[in-house]
Amino acid sequence: MTQRFAAVSAAVAFCLACLGGAAQPQSRSRATGTISFYVAPAPNGSDANDCLSPSTACASPQRACLKAMNEWDFGGYDPFIRFAAGLYIGGCDVAGQLVGAHTINIVGEQSDDPKQSCTLAQAERVVVRPGPSQEGGGIFIFQDAAIVVLRCMTLEGDGAIGVQCRQTPVSDVAFVKFGGEQPLRYGATAGQNCGLNLGGTIWVGNNLLAVVAADSNSRLTVAAPIVAANPATAQYLAMSYHLSLIQFQYPISGPLSVRNGSRVWRAGMITNTSGVPLPGGCFQADLAQPGYCY
Repeated sequence: MTQRFAAVSAAVAFCLACLGGAAQPQSRSRATGTISFYVAPAPNGSDANDCLSPSTACASPQRACLKAMNEWDFGGYDPFIRFAAGLYIGGCDVAGQLVGAHTINIVGEQSDDPKQSCTLAQAERVVVRPGPSQEGGGIFIFQDAAIVVLRCMTLEGDGAIGVQCRQTPVSDVAFVKFGGEQPLRYGATAGQNCGLNLGGTIWVGNNLLAVVAADSNSRLTVAAPIVAANPATAQYLAMSYHLSLIQFQYPISGPLSVRNGSRVWRAGMITNTSGVPLPGGCFQADLAQPGYCY
């Protein structure tokens, strides 16, 4: 019995030693004020940097977003990802919630005003295109309860989605231009119970399949004027499917040609309270499986 007890004790001690020698989770830095992470195109930015100052900016937005998500406890202060002017290949895929903060702010060049607004010229100074892994998908993806504010930049890339959200309660997009030198497939999409708000001013700078789309019990509120910055064509203004709701609160203006209007399907809904008819009208995608236009 004594020998068996000694053997068991040795085994337990060995296991505890193994656990003690295992890699421990990295401790998070604790914020005592608002933390900003900076990105700048190479050679001014490098992903070997810590992203914590303009002189130590990271090169890729995703690197800065991962640092915010994985390395910090923000202590109640919402962080910022700040983009220097330039062209970026690849945006951010933000999944889950920050530690110690409610919202992650991803911003380009902004005006010095309480609304943190920007002009079209400022929005055009930061251009983000899809990375190799984002082709056909979202340049910026907000998912799995992430809450994000995106402001003041141009999103472009043939076949890409500017902003894509899924399974998250609410995120905001403001003062963003959909399409620049290159078109987009969709400006913004909400799917799988996502809530997405468009605010400030939304500019359209090139052709799209649809400006906005919502699917699978999602809500997309266009609480901003949509302005075509130059002549552009959208096959559809909006597409609302499967119990989703798209709300237009402001009129559409500028030289935007909408060829097929907007479409609803399977109890999808589009409402327009702007007082001005939506360009191209609103129609059923399938009369046998109708939605609602108001």
